[in-house]
Amino acid sequence: MYLRALPLTVTGAQEEKSGRLTDWSTVTLSCECCCDKYDLALETKLRPLYVMAAEAPQNMILRVIEADRTIVMTSPVVKELMDLWPALHMHSEVYAEFQRITNQNLPNTFYAELDRHTLMALFRQKASKTGKTADALADIFKVHDTQELHDVHTRRTTVFHALPVYLCEEVSGFFRTCVDDMDEPDLRDASVVLLTTVSDDATSPVHYHPVRVSVVLEGDVVVSLPRLADAFLVIFGLIYALHLSYPKGLTNTFEFTQKILLGLDDSKLSPKLQTLKNDLMLYV
Repeated sequence: MYLRALPLTVTGAQEEKSGRLTDWSTVTLSCECCCDKYDLALETKLRPLYVMAAEAPQNMILRVIEADRTIVMTSPVVKELMDLWPALHMHSEVYAEFQRITNQNLPNTFYAELDRHTLMALFRQKASKTGKTADALADIFKVHDTQELHDVHTRRTTVFHALPVYLCEEVSGFFRTCVDDMDEPDLRDASVVLLTTVSDDATSPVHYHPVRVSVVLEGDVVVSLPRLADAFLVIFGLIYALHLSYPKGLTNTFEFTQKILLGLDDSKLSPKLQTLKNDLMLYV
């Protein structure tokens, strides 16, 4: 039995612009389930959590309290959280939790904004210049241009590989590749990783037809998806759901997603992101 969302109403708390909950003292949690209502006063931070669909309403409430106290007070490892919250192995449930946190439909907003911006033109223009960043972008576009099909999925894959390169961020620890049916890579140091499994050439800078792309958190594969863009979206949603930090060295890439694509807490941009935002305005 997978977990499902319990319809919770929380009062007495304030939210940041990003939608995250902050500085809660005593709040009231109300739950209406099976025509019964339960009111609880909790002196801890609360978030909408998953509860077992097969449990009685009273047990649902207790599970919410137990899960929240575990997350907030003990900061457990990801594996423990995923055991407590197994529905997050499903990308649809990751999206649902993100919407409960931010009141935003993650895939709809994300892809609409990603496809609206003219990132491909900007990155191609940079690739035509000289320098280390330009050379790395040129290598990505060489592979892109050899593809027979140039659909939206091809463009998104190229953009996700080119974006951190354009922002001069280190991608080797985040984008990892392995060959299918060979020894599994050592993921013990993989705190937040997208692992692309391919059937042949693992040395290519971009892979448009992977066997799978796996989301890896703290050394464990959480979920595998067929496309890189979908896997990135899930890992972004999991970072929000599990209160994880952005991958070291890729802060600008993830903040671009958060602040520019999704418009969450976008009042202040880093100099690199402000420059990128200004550059995009020239390609509208």
